[in-house]
Amino acid sequence: MASKSSAFDEDWRRDDLPFPSNKEEFKEFQSFDNALKGAQTADKDILSANINRAARIATSMRTETGIIHVVRRLCLVSKDASLFRETAVFTIDSILRHATRRKDKALRKLFEAHLQDQLCDIFQRALQDSNCEDLAQKFYSSILVKWKDKGWCEPEINAVAEMIQKLVPSVRRPDELKGEDLVPSFSPDDDMVKGGDTTNVMKSVPHTPGYGFGAESRKTQPMTPQPYTPMMGQPVPMTPVTA
Repeated sequence: MASKSSAFDEDWRRDDLPFPSNKEEFKEFQSFDNALKGAQTADKDILSANINRAARIATSMRTETGIIHVVRRLCLVSKDASLFRETAVFTIDSILRHATRRKDKALRKLFEAHLQDQLCDIFQRALQDSNCEDLAQKFYSSILVKWKDKGWCEPEINAVAEMIQKLVPSVRRPDELKGEDLVPSFSPDDDMVKGGDTTNVMKSVPHTPGYGFGAESRKTQPMTPQPYTPMMGQPVPMTPVTA
């Protein structure tokens, strides 16, 4: 592996990375980058520890420039053939997990929005290495199936799964990720729990005047409007004239 990687080039003048807004943010950028650098290893324990650290730092940054820095640095790592490019995918997965564990749906959605146009390319670049079959299996079973179940990055999952199937056809695509099965699922952040009682959900739906639920609905449901029939001696309403 190259000792110096363009993915971690600290030239802040280039367009790939945002300029930090203050010294504190600069330190956060450096801490995230150092953790991501530390993940460039074949040692699984060290790799996992550094990916977890990078995700923890990423989800502690609340600024727009901080999120942009994280996403663009991950894109640069995925483009660098001298690195373990799959670490970009694993870090994204860890970031989404950390945000969900913190019950910070807004932060998770921000990362998803910034990753939306980059996600498929990041997965694809990781599969260009020699161990693509093992990675494809991991991406399917350990990441995409779980993302689908949790409702993460839903708009992109189908495109990523199709890309993997075309790029590595020798690895079977899970049934959960096949076209017709890719229906929107409910996020753990949402009020509805999959397979559970919907009573509480129905209670949360705004009540429409004149309509009730259950047995009471027959008492409160409004009558169907009847055609207007004028009484004897009453004038018939005129039809509005349009220009």
